[in-house]
Amino acid sequence: MLSVFAALAVIELLVVHLFLSLSWPALAWVLTLATAASVIWLVRFITSFKRCPHMIEADHLRLRMGSLRTIDVPLAQVTQVRRQWESGAEKSPGTTNLVPIAFPNRLVDVDPPIVGRRGPIRSIAIRLDEPAAFDAALSSRGILLV
Repeated sequence: MLSVFAALAVIELLVVHLFLSLSWPALAWVLTLATAASVIWLVRFITSFKRCPHMIEADHLRLRMGSLRTIDVPLAQVTQVRRQWESGAEKSPGTTNLVPIAFPNRLVDVDPPIVGRRGPIRSIAIRLDEPAAFDAALSSRGILLV
């Protein structure tokens, strides 16, 4: 999904450059450079999802949104991992969504809450490429899957 966004940004870059270069060539080059820098940042962000995956370590769960954000959760604080939840739970207060565009497929509940930038974090919404492997790894550590 983010790749489509990057492709649209490249198309927008070309169209705006051609349109502005007819009347304001200097402005066209300034905006082209700014947009190109943004596209490069976006492509690096998209590739960071492969370089910075979610990880289960010895005593904590490292949940990431690419290179942009990381939340370390001690495994002792993970109460359950939900595979299904009521509509809107991923947007409720106390829930941090680490999925930039797509819909999350797991909701990790923690107790006691983790201190976050915007207040206490009680749930973390994530998207996994291989949810069955994640579920198996957590259930082997005694974490409840709902």
